[in-house]
Amino acid sequence: MTRINEFLDILNIVLKESPRKEIKFRDHDAAFIFGDLNFRIDLDYFQCRSMIKAKKYDLLQSFDQFKVEKSKNPSLLDIEEGELDFDPTYKFDLKTNEYDTSKKQRVPSWCDRIFWKKNKNIQILKYGSAFYLNSDHRPIYGLFRVKYSKTFDDIIKNSQDDSKINSNQKLESYKNPIISKIILLTRL
Repeated sequence: MTRINEFLDILNIVLKESPRKEIKFRDHDAAFIFGDLNFRIDLDYFQCRSMIKAKKYDLLQSFDQFKVEKSKNPSLLDIEEGELDFDPTYKFDLKTNEYDTSKKQRVPSWCDRIFWKKNKNIQILKYGSAFYLNSDHRPIYGLFRVKYSKTFDDIIKNSQDDSKINSNQKLESYKNPIISKIILLTRL
């Protein structure tokens, strides 16, 4: 399945933490992936609309590409997500609250997601979508409680590569061919 393979590629992207150290998603204690990840619900348009109207989210999830793949792919077992207890976030007619009424009638789906690496120190408090009419997607949000023992500043202070960081910089950017830009807060 292409979308799952693309997602697994994201998990295996190597990021340069410094000139001497490379890291991957799974190398971190706490890591999040979020955005339009394009997972679809494998149902007929009208069946899906009927289930949404009846708020049968549990049943809808049994046709969600990510949920189905996670149930049979061991490499996804350490990926968590909040409860999908809100309407699918895609595809809406612009400036309306109606799902796609074009000839294509794209099946409503939870394309927009927040995933994180399984960790006892990450607790999701709220997961949902916001009402917004200026896109064919509804934005999602997540509120989390994350326990940690070190701050980024603590790690930088103890880093062997501290000389590479300009203390006057507030932000440092790392570029990667697949992820367009990651911005890390360094010293203030």
